[in-house]
Amino acid sequence: MSDPARRPEPANSLSSGSLFTPESASCDDNLQSLWGGVFYHPTFVKEACSILKLSGRSEQIIIDGMARGISNSISRTRVGVRVATLPLLFQYYGPILFASESSGAFDEHCNKICSDFDYLHLSLPPNVNPTESVAKRWRIMPLKTVALSGKDLSAWGSDFRDDVKNKIRKAKREKVVITKSMTLPQSLWQISFERKSVSTPISPESLGAWCDALVASSLLTIYIAEINGQPVAFRGQLKFGNYAYDWIAGSDPQFHSAGINQLLMAEIGDELSKMNLTSWDLIGGEIAAIADFKKSFGAKEVMHLHLIRAFTIKGKVYSVLKNLKYGNS
Repeated sequence: MSDPARRPEPANSLSSGSLFTPESASCDDNLQSLWGGVFYHPTFVKEACSILKLSGRSEQIIIDGMARGISNSISRTRVGVRVATLPLLFQYYGPILFASESSGAFDEHCNKICSDFDYLHLSLPPNVNPTESVAKRWRIMPLKTVALSGKDLSAWGSDFRDDVKNKIRKAKREKVVITKSMTLPQSLWQISFERKSVSTPISPESLGAWCDALVASSLLTIYIAEINGQPVAFRGQLKFGNYAYDWIAGSDPQFHSAGINQLLMAEIGDELSKMNLTSWDLIGGEIAAIADFKKSFGAKEVMHLHLIRAFTIKGKVYSVLKNLKYGNS
């Protein structure tokens, strides 16, 4: 039975494309130069769907028979409502057209995919902006991330706050050692949430499996801070193409005073500063304490946009109920 509230698919030359593969992603210059590209990488998307129990894939956007963009098409159905929203542990989500393409095609693509969903919540990278026509029909939410540009990274260490420098010196006196690991230190992930009296958003075992796949695909590097051979903090850095992302982290609070997190960040940044990156996106800009910690290393606030829209009556009802439960977000 057709949904009378659903708009018919517009007639145009834009369509969903073929499945993006890890092999094609590894040699795609457009994807590698895209801010947020790792969240569109087929391995990241495939493992996310498996772990988070979602449906979707990474696919090309085809315009006039040519691949002109990328979409991490991930969704779920909730009580009969077809919903596509920013998935857990994704920073950016939604269709993106490559910089050389007409911005008006983004509007066309959104019109096309609305025939598949009742409700969409997209998160665009900082250098992607909607057209005026899209802005009129979607709710736009400005959000912040924190990041260091390639220029900032080339001067890594020169903009550290004094308290950061003091903690780094203390960590070295305490003989904190920074190493790399092929696996997630699951206990540290769990401890980080337990000290806040909240549950982990996904189980340590599930995140561990996700990390295993990303490490095996060279998309993730896990850095560990150790004291006397004991892991006391970790940070997981996603890297693909010209960008890196401070994706996940955890630490044992009883060792915070030793400067473990400051030395860990300093050593990671020192390594990334030699990679000629366009940007290191540190994420976490909307959480004051996390943003302040990351800005203490010289990172700056960068704005990006969330786009929200209900396309059908069911989508509007879902939106109202969601806002009642979680607030207007």
